[in-house]
Amino acid sequence: MSNHFHLLVRIPEYGEVTDQEILRRFSIWYNRSHGRFVTLWAERFRSVLIEGRPLALQTVGTYIDLNPVRAHLCQDPKRYRFCGYAEALTGPAMANLYDPIGS
Repeated sequence: MSNHFHLLVRIPEYGEVTDQEILRRFSIWYNRSHGRFVTLWAERFRSVLIEGRPLALQTVGTYIDLNPVRAHLCQDPKRYRFCGYAEALTGPAMANLYDPIGS
């Protein structure tokens, strides 16, 4: 996806944390980790709290993993370079085999 990405993040329970605080902390970490000094979030950022329903995390994870397939960037999600699905299945070696639409 050239214009967006998805994150499924587990926030440990330690009191109330607002969406703004989560965004601020993630932005600081990401910018420091990548030597960036610019705005990370713009326009349509959305945060959804997922809890209390059976299989909710699996459902959202599946949606994220299949997003490049729906966007016609690959036929198999484990072949999409920027997806954690391949690494979750087979480790980092498979995750580095980027092959758009090829298999």
